[in-house]
Amino acid sequence: MQFQIITWREKRNFLYTLIFLLILPLSLHSYSGKETTSTRNYAYFYQLGIFSYEHGDYARAVTFFTEALAKKTPLKVKKKCYEYLGIIYFIQGDKEKSREFFMSLLDIDPDYSLDPLFVPPEIVLFFNDLKSKRGQIVALSTPSPVSSATKQASLWKKISPYLPFGVGYLARGKRKKAIIFGIVQAFLLVTNISTYYYRRCELKKCSDKYYPPDVIGEAKTLQIIQLSAGYLWLGIWAYNIADILTGE
Repeated sequence: MQFQIITWREKRNFLYTLIFLLILPLSLHSYSGKETTSTRNYAYFYQLGIFSYEHGDYARAVTFFTEALAKKTPLKVKKKCYEYLGIIYFIQGDKEKSREFFMSLLDIDPDYSLDPLFVPPEIVLFFNDLKSKRGQIVALSTPSPVSSATKQASLWKKISPYLPFGVGYLARGKRKKAIIFGIVQAFLLVTNISTYYYRRCELKKCSDKYYPPDVIGEAKTLQIIQLSAGYLWLGIWAYNIADILTGE
C-alpha cells in the first residue's frame, strides 16, 4: 500500500513538471511579443527610421517614423519625423504625400526651415514654396486688426447724432446744415440763459423771493421768452436727431 502511494505521487509530480515545461515557452513568447509592440517608446522607432533612411530603405523608414509618431513623441522629434517623411515621399515621386507631411510640419512650426546642407535643393525649393503659399493663405484668412483711430471714428459717428449744435451734421460732412443749426441753437441757448439771469437777478435782488410790483409784468414777459427759447432749443435738437438717423 505504501509503495503504491509513493508511485502515484511520483507520477503526479512528473505530470506537473511536464505541463510546466510546455506552458513556460508559450508564456515567455507572449511576454516578449508584448514588449516589442507596446513597451518600446518613440526613440526606438525614430532611431530605426533614421538608420533605414540613411541606408536607402525608405519603405521601412516610413514604417518606423509612422510608428514613432503614434507614440507620445516630443515636439522636436515629431517635427523631424514629418521632415523625413516629406523628404522620402518627394524622393519617391509622391509630391502629394510629401506636401501633406510638410504642411503638417508647418502647422506645428510655421517658421521651420530645411537644412540645405543635408537636403537636396529641389526639396528645399518645394518646401519653401509650400511655406510661402501657406503664409499668404494665413495672411488672407486672418482679419486685419481694427486700428484705434478707426474704432474712435466709428464710435464718434454713432454718438454724433445725439449731440446738439449741428455736430451730427458736421460728422457726416453736411457743413451748411451744421453751421445753420449750430448758430440757431447757440442763439436760443444764450437767450434762455440771459433772460433767466436778467429776470432773477436784475429785476430784483438774487436773494429776494418776490418781485417788486412795478416789474412783475416785465418779469412775466422775460419768463415767456426764456421758456420759449428753451423749448424751441429742445425741439430743434430732437429734429436734428430724427433727421440724421432717418437720413442714414
